Amino acid sequence: MMRQPAAASACHRAAGFTLAELVIVSALIGLIVMSSGTMMWQVSGARNRVDRHERVQADADAAVRSITTAIANAYRPGADDFGVFIGVDEQVRGLDADSLRLMSVSRRVVRPGEPEHDVHSVEFRLADSPDGTGLALTKRTDPTRNIPDDEGGVVDRIASGLVSLNFEYFDGAVWQTRWPESMGALPAAVKVTVALVDTEQPGDITAYTRMIALPLLPDNRFGGGGHP
Repeated sequence: MMRQPAAASACHRAAGFTLAELVIVSALIGLIVMSSGTMMWQVSGARNRVDRHERVQADADAAVRSITTAIANAYRPGADDFGVFIGVDEQVRGLDADSLRLMSVSRRVVRPGEPEHDVHSVEFRLADSPDGTGLALTKRTDPTRNIPDDEGGVVDRIASGLVSLNFEYFDGAVWQTRWPESMGALPAAVKVTVALVDTEQPGDITAYTRMIALPLLPDNRFGGGGHP
């Protein structure tokens, strides 16, 4: 019987893999693929969380900015003019759902092609979102000067995903939870807090607070005087 030379047999073994080696390599490749998939899933999840947070932040910024601008530009009438600044303390399902109505100076065109005044009646309140994702902050703007306010105008949805809206009013001494028309003056400052929820993570609620100071003018009362 002819025997294969030892050198040729060694070359044959070096040129291939044994079954055990193939099994080990396959297992290692599987582990690498699984690790890569897990890492990609974690990165994707983190990116989605960041995107959702940015959306919530954008809605919060829009809500606070719109309210802040209107309050900062609150109309300060003289003794022979009229003004409105009414803060109502309300709750819906145990959460703050305050509303605020005021006269605010603005050059924004609300209804193009129609006569408008630069003093607008503005009202902020919460309403159900059309998409059913919770509550939305709405802003009603009436550019016509109706006495009394006929609650007309244009309603814009400023931000969605809200769960609460709270206003506090500083009268110069203490903070008040409401500001009735009988106060007859603008508050010295207003604190607004909006709470928003991540619609994909209902338990993730974030609150944003902003305080707006209204400069004390010599005649800040609706009919004379300063802060009450």
